[in-house]
Amino acid sequence: ITQEVVAETRFQQLIEESPDAIFVQHDDRIVYANPQLIAMYRATSADQIIGTDTLTLYPPERHDAIRRRRNDLTSGGTVSTFLTHRLVRKDGSEFFGETMSTVIDWEGRESIMVVLRDVTDRVRAEEKARESELQFRRLIELLPDAFLVRRNDRIVFANASAGRLFGADGTDSLIG
Repeated sequence: ITQEVVAETRFQQLIEESPDAIFVQHDDRIVYANPQLIAMYRATSADQIIGTDTLTLYPPERHDAIRRRRNDLTSGGTVSTFLTHRLVRKDGSEFFGETMSTVIDWEGRESIMVVLRDVTDRVRAEEKARESELQFRRLIELLPDAFLVRRNDRIVFANASAGRLFGADGTDSLIG
């Protein structure tokens, strides 16, 4: 066994056992999918994914943005930054995924490798936190008592009652 075969086997094992989903696309078609991608998209085999147009992984309203990102990457870029997308599984259900892409040589052809992780739980937790913050802010706005938040000796939030108490023209004149 040559060192090249050993290195190739190790690389394949890393990709196959990666906790992240990984796929390779060439000419807008998936040419490789690791087991995590197959599971993430609720496919039963690689045959259900290989050959698929990559745009089917995204909702239709994201297709133009995905094409632009792909074109930017193949016309001089090498690695994209992590981006969060809404994605569509084979069964039509949606989830949030974070992707990073890079241009690679795949079987002698310029292709794109995409690393994808499911971040649905994180996105939903962030949405709940924003909703909670908004509800708290609304509650504070309605308080009959003056309420100020100071950070580093600066007022960063004031409710309407604070504005009235200090004779301000709205709360914006208190902040800063």
